[in-house]
Amino acid sequence: MKKLKVLFDFLRLSVPNLIEFSRNVVAKITGNASFTTPDIPVAQITTATNNVETAYNAAKNGGKQQTANLHAAVAILIDLLRRQALYVDRIAFGSETIILSSGYTTTHQPLPKIAPEFDAKIGKSSGKILLSHKAVKNAGAFMWEYSTDGSLTDQTNWTLLKVTTQSKVEISELESGSKLWFRSAVVTPTGQGAWSNPIMKVVP
Repeated sequence: MKKLKVLFDFLRLSVPNLIEFSRNVVAKITGNASFTTPDIPVAQITTATNNVETAYNAAKNGGKQQTANLHAAVAILIDLLRRQALYVDRIAFGSETIILSSGYTTTHQPLPKIAPEFDAKIGKSSGKILLSHKAVKNAGAFMWEYSTDGSLTDQTNWTLLKVTTQSKVEISELESGSKLWFRSAVVTPTGQGAWSNPIMKVVP
């Protein structure tokens, strides 16, 4: 019989959902008799979660530095949650009941269908990439950028591709075989929103 393991579905959550997920894990592990000595102290995860929330709120109407701070905070939180998931796996030893009691999900459970905020797909012909962003109410424009290294700290490495009024765009005439990172941001009457988490694609 196949042993169940923790599902790392939290890696693809939006920032608000990631914050909610992290706080649920903290609540479930705290005082849980199965997890008396977690590898990552719950207080450390709580601090990292609060840092993400603070950075997320700052990035809503902030500039490039605030966005970079958000990406850095998210990376730290995801790393902590990943390491804690390995601990839960080790303690649970395949027990679905114990895994679920930690706030994580298991490989046995179907994933909820959560539409990604931003997505990038290979185009149907060479040199093309299809980019899309989740529809946003009152969106006036969508900004699309690419980078050759996907840096979350050096914003000068990002180049604006297009600004559109549609939530989908096809980027063409890219160099085939090149490895590129893409991201998007929405412009509403209140200003430009935070940049999405980058997605890497190899251009066909």
